[in-house]
Amino acid sequence: MRRHFAVVGALVVASTVSLPAASGASTDLRCVAPLDAVGIDRQLAVVGSPLVGNGATFVEAAAEAGLDPRFLVAVAGHETIFETYGPAKAIRNPFGLGPGWIFGTEGEAIRQAARSLTDGYLAEGRITISQIAPKWAPLGAA
Repeated sequence: MRRHFAVVGALVVASTVSLPAASGASTDLRCVAPLDAVGIDRQLAVVGSPLVGNGATFVEAAAEAGLDPRFLVAVAGHETIFETYGPAKAIRNPFGLGPGWIFGTEGEAIRQAARSLTDGYLAEGRITISQIAPKWAPLGAA
């Protein structure tokens, strides 16, 4: 029996936010439903993310891990501005995993981030953002 954790998409935008349009895309960024792969891709397109096309991967990897996929998207947004940060884009590592982790595809990175959260955080009882953050990105870490 798989346990499902209540890591909610609290970091996902819940109201309209004005962002610079990427390639003429809409600047209307709204919260999407937890399993809305198309909506995830649409929002990644709004910010010009190389992660566009991986909405289904976010949903599938998160489902296997017992996570809300919007949380994975939020981590990528926080760590590398949805992989628009050059060094992260070059190594396909939108989550800041590592150090020194390089991925062949963004899909591999998404699946590894979900596994890392399951094995190294949820398994320890860290099921909220405030419990995960100090280990994932401790203050003062290089």
